[in-house]
Amino acid sequence: MRAALDKLLPVFKDCLRLGHSCIRPATPMQKAATIVTACMFAAGVTVYVAVCYSYKYGGLPDFIGTGIFSIYDGGMMEVVGYIMMAVTMILLVNVMISEKQKQWLPFLAILFLVFNDDMYQFHSVLGMYFETIYGMENYSSELLAFMCIGIFVPALWAWGLYLCPKENGELETYLVFSAYFSLLVFFGVFFDAFDIYMVIHYDVSETLLGLIEEGGETGIMCLIALTALGTRQAATINRIENV
Repeated sequence: MRAALDKLLPVFKDCLRLGHSCIRPATPMQKAATIVTACMFAAGVTVYVAVCYSYKYGGLPDFIGTGIFSIYDGGMMEVVGYIMMAVTMILLVNVMISEKQKQWLPFLAILFLVFNDDMYQFHSVLGMYFETIYGMENYSSELLAFMCIGIFVPALWAWGLYLCPKENGELETYLVFSAYFSLLVFFGVFFDAFDIYMVIHYDVSETLLGLIEEGGETGIMCLIALTALGTRQAATINRIENV
């Protein structure tokens, strides 16, 4: 056990260092991207709070609560998350092709699965099927639906890890993205089920729990997108230096 920890600790430290360097706005493009991303995230949170205020107290314009000005599917928070995920996939495709880093192919497949499930709500449809057929509660049916849809995710992740070179920081980069994706799953799956359970069984603030869930998902996607940009920039700089 001690030997395993001695091997893993340096990798963990390298991951932390790499994660910090990827999101640090070192170039003008990264600085601009960080400002735009922060503004989009702040807009999403503002709209969410405004809609909740409107539902509780009224007095806000009628368009609040519809379309992107909503706290439900298709609201500002989700739109920002979709944009960030699309940007991430484009950047990783670019890195995969230009740098011949094959490990991003299975990771992109995972992101594509998550993107489509979140947009088309496959897990909700499957969850309602489980509720109807087996009489399950909403939170448990959603968890089971997520497990069924994501059954191939561990295998895809392991495939990417197998393809990942162990030099030039590529392993650490892959592990950083994996850690962020784990946080995305935590907010999008487990905290979502926890939110539903607490609202059903206890007198808790649905607004607060919803804000934590949606804000957590969107915030992590912003972080992933900025890290993807940092990875793209670093790959370009390394290629120029090695010419």
